[in-house]
Amino acid sequence: MSIFLGAMSLIFNHYLVEYGDQSVAAYGISSRLLQFPEFILMGLCEGVVPLIAFTFTANKSRMKETIGFTIKTIVSLAVLFGIIVYLISDHLIGLFTNDPQLIEMGSYILHVTFLSLFITGMTTLFTGIFQATAQGTAAFIMSIIQGVTLIPVLYIANQMNGFHGVVWSLVIADTVAFLVGAIMLYILRNKLQPDLESLVQ
Repeated sequence: MSIFLGAMSLIFNHYLVEYGDQSVAAYGISSRLLQFPEFILMGLCEGVVPLIAFTFTANKSRMKETIGFTIKTIVSLAVLFGIIVYLISDHLIGLFTNDPQLIEMGSYILHVTFLSLFITGMTTLFTGIFQATAQGTAAFIMSIIQGVTLIPVLYIANQMNGFHGVVWSLVIADTVAFLVGAIMLYILRNKLQPDLESLVQ
């Protein structure tokens, strides 16, 4: 998985470098800042997987409560971090550089990429739900869908809107991954019931 994500990062930087070294540097700074809240959300979503797996067989209503609480927490954290970023993004980028143009570009990228923070949290939760409920195929699809979607989206967005298209391609790919996860969750909703007989065997 880390190799797959690394390859996606290289492809993304390949498109960014067409717009100068500053665009690559601005994305590098903003992506590092984005990692902090992303890791918190990922830790939350991955941390509840064992609890979802346990309640999947033991208490279905508790499983729903756990998922509901996790979604509320994701929303709350995404809103909190979003407000902070939109208020002080220039100062956050300014911690890494004094270049006004780089600060402006980095702030713009930060604003755009933070729009998908909630979506990223939800796609991670979808993956965790599929893993916890033994939906291996759906979990695998969720693990690769963003990267697979990003490649054609990058190409099309770059052709249509240049630098802005490249930046927004991340949000578009995240949104596609979210929609795919939501659709699969809806389709598999009846399968999110434990087959007690098979478990006993």
